[in-house]
Amino acid sequence: MWRVGVARKGIRLSEVFATKQEARDSAAAKEAEIGTQGTAKRATFAAMLDRYAREVSQSKRGHRWEIYRLEALKKDPLASLYIGALRPKHFADFRDRRPREVKPGTVNREMILMSHVLTIGMRAGEIFGLTKNRVSGSVAHLPRTKNGEKRDVDILEGLGDRDPLFGLTSAQIDAS
Repeated sequence: MWRVGVARKGIRLSEVFATKQEARDSAAAKEAEIGTQGTAKRATFAAMLDRYAREVSQSKRGHRWEIYRLEALKKDPLASLYIGALRPKHFADFRDRRPREVKPGTVNREMILMSHVLTIGMRAGEIFGLTKNRVSGSVAHLPRTKNGEKRDVDILEGLGDRDPLFGLTSAQIDAS
């Protein structure tokens, strides 16, 4: 087993491979990917919160309060991190330090909101059914979503060579 770690432009990636050559190839590809990544990968979490407020929150009944929460989240150090650099430990740190400023219920609502900000866009069936011919650069084209509309989604990490890209179909996911 060979572990490769790549750290560049504030983004850290780590993977395990069966052979040394696979590890070397992956490291070179990841470094090139990070060096030439698109806008979505260089965007901060604060930019994602802004986009969510603009595109998603406005259509909700309680949008006024949600936007207030999003603005509060943008003041946290977490918001200054690049999206590609976000890790579970960052959210655990937020969860642990935030109760010093607000009540536990507020922390729960903020955690739920951040989770939704990070997952809005693609459902499991859309993600795992994604094929190479639907990806162009760092954008996945979804011709038909659950609500019947088509849309484009920014992809945050590089995808493999499989087709479907994640090696699973939506039927396999449903069965699991």
